[in-house]
Amino acid sequence: MAVRVAIGLFGYQNFFGGDLSKAVDFARIAEGEGLHLVSITDHVVMGKRTDRYPYGPFPVGPEWPWPEPMVVLSAIAAVTERIRLSMSVLIAPLRSAVLLAKQAATLDVMSGGRLDLG
Repeated sequence: MAVRVAIGLFGYQNFFGGDLSKAVDFARIAEGEGLHLVSITDHVVMGKRTDRYPYGPFPVGPEWPWPEPMVVLSAIAAVTERIRLSMSVLIAPLRSAVLLAKQAATLDVMSGGRLDLG
């Protein structure tokens, strides 16, 4: 059984000096190094009172930028050939089901079947 290595890019918004396009370069390099999967997280909006989060300290503040995951994964797909594309968290109920299905299917086809939804 081959070892597969994945990398989660939670917080990539704060890496690379705030330049989100560098996440795309990072994923391309990760693929070149043999990584199997790159995963990002999703959130649509953030409340102002993250201090009221009931399950402990919320990992990010309300000012945290949450880029649209389909757009980010599409950009990664455009510069890679093999690495799997994943959303470790997808807030599906906040999106139109039909549009989400269409976006996911389009990305999956255009990436050669590399999309994994979580």
